[in-house]
Amino acid sequence: MLNVTGHRVMVKPDPPKEQVRLSEELKKINFEIGMDSDTERREQVGTQIGTVVGIGHTAWHAFDKSSPDWKPWCGVGDRVIFARYAGKLVSDPVTEEEFMVLNDEDIQCVITGEKSPWE
Repeated sequence: MLNVTGHRVMVKPDPPKEQVRLSEELKKINFEIGMDSDTERREQVGTQIGTVVGIGHTAWHAFDKSSPDWKPWCGVGDRVIFARYAGKLVSDPVTEEEFMVLNDEDIQCVITGEKSPWE
């Protein structure tokens, strides 16, 4: 099991295929994108949207912790957009599930509402 530490945030990245915007015409004909495993792995590292699964105990403290209105930028379960190619892709040694471990400042947006920005 992985536990994120310090000012890091752990994100479960969305699969690359889910982040590609297809035109309505391509959706109508059930167009799919095929990738070999090496390409898919490289694309996964370049992904930029996912779900927060862990937050280190000092995340965002360096930015505005002294402010009386301070609060974390996001929480576990939030859908976020993060800096492309930021952080490190790590595998859980038990489950082999892959996660991105990012610096807190690499979280750029929290997605709110029902619809994904990729739809």
